[in-house]
Amino acid sequence: IRLNGTVLSPLEFRDNLALLFGYLPANLSKLCDGCDEVFTVAHAMACKKGGLVHQRHDGYAGEFGCFLEAGLTPSAVRNEPIIKNGCARAGGEGSNKDDAAELRGDISAFGFWGRGKTAVFDVRIVDTDQRSYRGKEPETVLAAHEASKKSKYLGACHEARKSFVPLVSSVDGMMAKEHTAATRRLAALLSMKWGRHYSEVCGFLRSRLSFALAWSFSRMLRAERNHEPRSQPMVGWESGEGLRLYR
Repeated sequence: IRLNGTVLSPLEFRDNLALLFGYLPANLSKLCDGCDEVFTVAHAMACKKGGLVHQRHDGYAGEFGCFLEAGLTPSAVRNEPIIKNGCARAGGEGSNKDDAAELRGDISAFGFWGRGKTAVFDVRIVDTDQRSYRGKEPETVLAAHEASKKSKYLGACHEARKSFVPLVSSVDGMMAKEHTAATRRLAALLSMKWGRHYSEVCGFLRSRLSFALAWSFSRMLRAERNHEPRSQPMVGWESGEGLRLYR
């Protein structure tokens, strides 16, 4: 387990087992310490106070990016690649908001689908149990989020001669259609490089991505959201003036 990087603490195991079978995890707070709302599992998955939602996103993207580096080469993978530079000044004549906005993906990989082409990946983790999604099938919810990502990024990627892959997953590890295709392609690259059977590598890759979500799930239930930021030092480090103290 430790060799494969799939270690869960007893608390993390119990929390994720409760999520899997639809039970309420034990000993939850009654109120959210970030916004004072009633604390439920659904609220924990969506509350953006404290940056835990961003940490979940970054952790999942980082896990996928590490395996991209293993399947290709580290030099072929980039973090936060620029898809489109903002080319118009806000408020300028003939400009609009879409032209002024800069578009970035989460990861890019050169040679992922084939030689000489870059694939851009962007991650979105969706809680399919939120109240607004009740009455909808999880596959339908994930497909809608895929379409939302593609409407934002796909055209700009095509203009830059790049392909775009939305990595949309539910909080409990259900992958959308294009995420599944990308995971299979990555497993094929890893199986050729490692000399292992494709089915074995595909199962391993899926489990590692699921564990990235499992670690974040327990953290979003248990970690504090109302933390005090560290005070900035009152010296001119940005201008370099503070360095004169050491001369």
